[in-house]
Amino acid sequence: MAKLQHCQLSSQAELVLQQHVAHEQNLSALSQEMLWQDAVFYTIFMLPYTQALELALTFISCVYERDLGQEQRLLLQQVRHWRANGGDLLRHELFEQAQTIGFDNPISCLALSVFWSEGSMTTPDLEDVYPQPWQSLAALADALCLILHFYGEQPEQQTRYAEQFFQLAHGHLRQLTPLQDQGRKNYLYHEAMLSGEK
Repeated sequence: MAKLQHCQLSSQAELVLQQHVAHEQNLSALSQEMLWQDAVFYTIFMLPYTQALELALTFISCVYERDLGQEQRLLLQQVRHWRANGGDLLRHELFEQAQTIGFDNPISCLALSVFWSEGSMTTPDLEDVYPQPWQSLAALADALCLILHFYGEQPEQQTRYAEQFFQLAHGHLRQLTPLQDQGRKNYLYHEAMLSGEK
């Protein structure tokens, strides 16, 4: 059974995922079972961070941006500005803005992911403290899952948006070169099942 390090996949996902097949095949298996939350985590952890962020921003602009309040819309614009220009000062400002808004929404989780994606979490006057590389990926996946959960009371719309995510994910995973495919090496692993275990 395949597992993702630092993620708790559903037992159903662990049974359908395979360690050494093409990502599109794994994503199709998750899609057939409608395991969209597992598919989000699988996709984000298989992509390099910059590509995962690009996927998230594309998905947000397609399905969620029109439902944002003013504070979240401004924070999203700042995340896009950081993606285009970088900058440690802006990265810290994103964290402060997200903290002010609260981390109970997808855009603040997105900003937290950016904050954790590079550099120290402390201000320049303090000793550097760095997050683990997987934390930014987990926050990014959480942001996307929150968006899909947001539409939970509208099952048809949620299903349509999950299908849109699958399409975007297929496109991004298909473009991975062997050199970029570090997620498979760093996070995906096989765990043997004990006899009699299902």
